[in-house]
Amino acid sequence: VDFLGSIRKLSELIPSMPENKNSSIAKLSANAVLRFRENSAENFIDHAVSVAGERALIEKINDESTPVYDGLSNEEAKNAILLENEKMGKVLEELVKLDVSGWLTEDPVTYSQYIDRRMLFGVENAVDWAIKKIEIEEE
Repeated sequence: VDFLGSIRKLSELIPSMPENKNSSIAKLSANAVLRFRENSAENFIDHAVSVAGERALIEKINDESTPVYDGLSNEEAKNAILLENEKMGKVLEELVKLDVSGWLTEDPVTYSQYIDRRMLFGVENAVDWAIKKIEIEEE
C-alpha cells in the first residue's frame, strides 16, 4: 500500500516536473509498478491496484519520445492497461456472482479445487473454471 501510494503521489507530481525529467521518472516508476504487478499476479487486489497505478502514471505522460515500456509506444501501453483494467472488471463481476451464489463455499472439495487453481493459474483462470463448472452443474 505504501509503495502504491508513493507511486500515485509521484504520478501527481510528474506534470509539474521539468520535461526532461518527467518522462524518465515516469518510465522508472511505471516499470517498478509493472514488476510489482508481475510478482503479485496471484493476488487480485494487488493486481488491480497496480494496474490503477500504472494507469495513473501513464496518463500523466504526454511525451511519446520516451516510451514508458520497452517495445510499446505510450499510446499502446495506455491501451494495454485499459484492456487489462476492463478484463479485471469482468473477472470481478464474475467473482461477485460466485460469492453471491455461495456455490464455492457449499462444497469443500470444489472450493479446494478453486483455491488450487487460483494459486497455480491466477484468479482469472480460477473464476473462469468455476463459472463453467456452475454452468455444467446447472444443466
